[in-house]
Amino acid sequence: MTQIIFNAEKCKTNKPAFGYTTKTKNLKIGNNVQIIDNRIFEGINIDKIEIPQNVSEIRAKAFANSTLNDVKLLSSNIEIDNTAFDNTNWLKKQNNEIIYIDQVAFKFTGENLPTELTIKDGTTAIAANFMKGNINLKKINLPSSLEVIGSAAFENCTNLSSITLPPYITNINKYAFANCHELKYINLSSYLISIGDFAFENCTNIDSITINQAYCSIGIGAFRNCNKMTKATIGDKITSIGDMAFAYCTNLKGINADKKIILPSELEIINNATFYNCEKLSGKIVIPRNVTTIKDQAFEGCRGIHSVEISTKLDTISTSAFDRTHNFTRFFSSSSDHYTIHQGLLYSKNISVLYHCPKGYKGTCVVHRDTRAINNKAFNNCSNIQHIISNGIEEIKDFAFNGCTKLKRVTLGENFRNFNYQIFQGCQSLMSIDIKKDNRHYKSIDGILYTADMKTLVYCPQGINGVVKIPKTVRHIADYAFYNCNQIEKVIIHKNIKTIGKEAFTGCNTQQL
Repeated sequence: MTQIIFNAEKCKTNKPAFGYTTKTKNLKIGNNVQIIDNRIFEGINIDKIEIPQNVSEIRAKAFANSTLNDVKLLSSNIEIDNTAFDNTNWLKKQNNEIIYIDQVAFKFTGENLPTELTIKDGTTAIAANFMKGNINLKKINLPSSLEVIGSAAFENCTNLSSITLPPYITNINKYAFANCHELKYINLSSYLISIGDFAFENCTNIDSITINQAYCSIGIGAFRNCNKMTKATIGDKITSIGDMAFAYCTNLKGINADKKIILPSELEIINNATFYNCEKLSGKIVIPRNVTTIKDQAFEGCRGIHSVEISTKLDTISTSAFDRTHNFTRFFSSSSDHYTIHQGLLYSKNISVLYHCPKGYKGTCVVHRDTRAINNKAFNNCSNIQHIISNGIEEIKDFAFNGCTKLKRVTLGENFRNFNYQIFQGCQSLMSIDIKKDNRHYKSIDGILYTADMKTLVYCPQGINGVVKIPKTVRHIADYAFYNCNQIEKVIIHKNIKTIGKEAFTGCNTQQL
């Protein structure tokens, strides 16, 4: 073998693909290659290598243990693992403590880990894992030419406290500064394109961050558990904020302002758990006009939120997006293509479906008379509501009132049908389900729900206590009818009962007579 042409789009091999060959002299990397994978050329007999412009990543030990004498990079915007050239002739020839490949600070080879490090002028990138785990490092001086900080470059540098990021940084890759507990302030470049996943995770001393006006994405968990951060200034052109990006930033008081949440106007999605457990975030949230989706747990645990103004394009809000926001009492809307707001509740555009009730809603909630359905988990964990009146409702979907721990009474109208016990799961204070007398499907006696003909006991609310005497007209006790009715002392069952449904008395402390 005298020449290898390796094109990642056309060639798939087991790793190491060309390892430990003895006759290879020249290696040409195809122009379409984007990633040189782990150990792919380990042990290869080769003199020199030229890495083309399109290669964005050279992974761990890609050329390790080879006879490589010379390395040429045609692009400095590249992610290189600091083990990529381990035990090569090229690496053995290097004498400096900091090894450079063209404009990339690739590896530190000194025996004693430094407390202060200076990267030379002209360097445009720092390799992946460059100083990972150096607990001695306290300060690093970066050149103004720097554009890329590689994955985990300074991860677990637990004493790193001083760093000034140069003005032309474009990429801070995943885990770059993760667990750098002593970092206090980060001023990020206006040229920034990407902050990688978990880039600053567990930087527990960061007080504030500034991401200037830039078309930039913030990765998954980028600032997760930066629990001393009080302020985040995020440019209006930020295009994406990843899952859990600011999760557990428990002292974060505002986004772009004190005690306000002003999100970038270019956002289209608010992702899963983005601000999860940001307990001190407070005030009104104005959802940007381009946002279409608010995902699971996006603002869960943000106890200071009191209201949310929805945007024009918003069409999907997860039922858990605002869990544990017990001061959140109202939705607002200046204009919306998909929703109508009535008395602070979120409905479909034509009001036929109730989608969301704010978690902090208190007292009595009156559902709009034209509403025909209450959606899944619409009142999920609305723990301060005591009475719900819904006269126009025909259908209530599963778990609609899940976790409404203080709910005592529900009033339903003449058109209600298709009851499911899961509607009231976790409603341990519920004492009465009231049904209008002209309902053709159900009847309510002493708060307990029966079929209209009184032949089936459908459901007993969990908050009922004392003794329950089943009317003699009843022939059937439905599945889960007394499920978790643990406050009832006794249920008197007469001899006319023919069937008792599945798990009808699960979770009860009752005597059956």
